[in-house]
Amino acid sequence: MKDNRPLAVVVVNEAGFAPGAAVAEAIGAFLYVPVRLSAVQSAPPRPGAVVGYEGSAGDVVRQLFGEGRGLVLVMAAGIAVRLLSGLPEDKRRDPPVVVLDTAARYAISLLAGHEGGANGLAYRVAAAVGAEPVVTTGSEAHRTLVVGLGCRRSVGAPAIMAAIERGLTLAGRKKNDIRVVATADFKAGEPGILEVCSALGAGLQVFGREAIRGVDRLFGESRCTRKYFDVGGVAEPCAFLAARNGRIILPRLVADQVTVALAEDRLWSPGSGRGTPST
Repeated sequence: MKDNRPLAVVVVNEAGFAPGAAVAEAIGAFLYVPVRLSAVQSAPPRPGAVVGYEGSAGDVVRQLFGEGRGLVLVMAAGIAVRLLSGLPEDKRRDPPVVVLDTAARYAISLLAGHEGGANGLAYRVAAAVGAEPVVTTGSEAHRTLVVGLGCRRSVGAPAIMAAIERGLTLAGRKKNDIRVVATADFKAGEPGILEVCSALGAGLQVFGREAIRGVDRLFGESRCTRKYFDVGGVAEPCAFLAARNGRIILPRLVADQVTVALAEDRLWSPGSGRGTPST
């Protein structure tokens, strides 16, 4: 992103206001909405963070893109593509662009995915509203490892990183194999986890209790986690849920108030009709 300018969430209609506001609040962005909506909608993400615009959304997108602002466009992907027509110049200089549909189902890394940071932004947007992150860049395809994380409250980043490094060593993997970190929604705000994601250059994917309970029976149960959060575990279920047709390659490892599990995506193989382990 150019000049480290604030991120911008652009909404084009009333359907996009609620998810747009949630994302803006979660990632500290300014929310751009048609002026008619800014006057009637309540509960802005932060005081002074809502900007009402007149005229077309295309004009707003062109202005923000030209300023180098990272963009989250809350609209259909087809509309976003049309609004961006003629603007991209170079993947090393273009700002990141993520598209979120108004139903908050998918957060798509559309432009400047790896170089510009849109991949990581897509994971942040997805985590804010419970959407599915969609990342398709080639560099991402070669990062097939998912780190499932759980930790005690306020555990620092050094302890979390040390636990991850221990797990990677046991599994014979490296940090640059990591595609995403996965955890439960009740751990998503832990500063240590967020700091580790930033250091790893990995996105954070978050799962709610209902999703975790749907698979936690497949893994060993933590009585403490069941008692306090009503789920059987965090690290293994979240790693499993975040992996793409994947498998657990390192079961839950407990180290210094941190739990780590590793899962690996299985990539599609021509002629197989199913996923196959990556090599």
